[in-house]
Amino acid sequence: MIRTIPKGKLVTDEQIREKLAKDYQADKTCSKVTGIFLRIAAEVAEEDRRNGEPTISPYWRVITKDGYLKTKFPGGIKSQAIHLKDEGHTIISGMVKKSPQVKDFEKHLVKL
Repeated sequence: MIRTIPKGKLVTDEQIREKLAKDYQADKTCSKVTGIFLRIAAEVAEEDRRNGEPTISPYWRVITKDGYLKTKFPGGIKSQAIHLKDEGHTIISGMVKKSPQVKDFEKHLVKL
């Protein structure tokens, strides 16, 4: 699912959970477990990058439902912000104790 997100576009972790629930006829999915597997996918992508794979899953395009960056991705929010800026997004400071947010993130969301 992550590999289908085009460059410059975004999806939220909530969109991923909703799509998984719909595809597998479930009422809902667990946000914690989905978060764990998103982190695993991100770590695998970075391992692939280190091993010279030409195409990796663009995990940095996954944000929270409110447009905040994911603190547990490899390299933390600093690394995710760099990737997103490279794709044309503007990152703004988050509120107190919140990670940075993608400005106008709603305009860049894709439908899964």
